[in-house]
Amino acid sequence: MTRAMSLDFLLPIARVFVCVALLAWATTFVGLIQSLVIIV
Repeated sequence: MTRAMSLDFLLPIARVFVCVALLAWATTFVGLIQSLVIIV
């Protein structure tokens, strides 16, 4: 979308959101693993 509309300022914002989303998934995964280890 940034290339199609020539809105280059959106690219860094998208990268930040991807990093935040990956951090959220990683945190959730670690919590899942911890809960499975505690149960077993």
